[in-house]
Amino acid sequence: MYTVREVIDLVSYTANDWPPERIILIINEIVREMQRGNTELAEYIDPTTGLPYMLATTDGTYFYAMPTLCRKIKNVLVRASAVTETYSTRFQSQEISYLNEAWYSLLNIKTWPKGVASVSGSDVASLIFPDNPGTTTGLYYVPYWYDPSEITSINSTIGVVTDYQGLLVEGVIARIQAYQYGNFDAYNAWKERMKLEVWHEYNYNPPHNNFAPSRPC
Repeated sequence: MYTVREVIDLVSYTANDWPPERIILIINEIVREMQRGNTELAEYIDPTTGLPYMLATTDGTYFYAMPTLCRKIKNVLVRASAVTETYSTRFQSQEISYLNEAWYSLLNIKTWPKGVASVSGSDVASLIFPDNPGTTTGLYYVPYWYDPSEITSINSTIGVVTDYQGLLVEGVIARIQAYQYGNFDAYNAWKERMKLEVWHEYNYNPPHNNFAPSRPC
């Protein structure tokens, strides 16, 4: 797996007039581009429980802010085994299979992604229940997609799997050339290729290639 220093060294072959601190900014941009897809790769799982984020609720409180790591809420779930008839009449839900278990997805919960001012006035991801969730612990679980770690120095960790680190280097070079020459064609082509390769591998809904092959005359 490449280190940030190694990526800088490789990129410097074609951008030898760019100082390392500027290349680090581009590396950070490309890593975020590769990991901003709503894919399984960027879905938070609690390492101690193997489950999504557990949302503790308080009786009479409808609005909840998510952890700062959360970029976008994917779903709000309760275990099927925990759903009672009284509970099911207060929430619209759909039974789904998740992590090889039966869950109910709550359909009528309003959510906001990170960066969008919500009713709290803050820019963290958040949600609001349509009915009183009650005081609970271990009932509501919120799968969400998280932001990648910032690349701030040569000692930062690159959160891109080894198979795609060569693609990462190509993206950094294409982005630098776009900034240098004002032509974004190569970078835009790289983004489409990246989505088809990386997001397709880790996406629930892979992007489609809209380019049709030419038809013979």
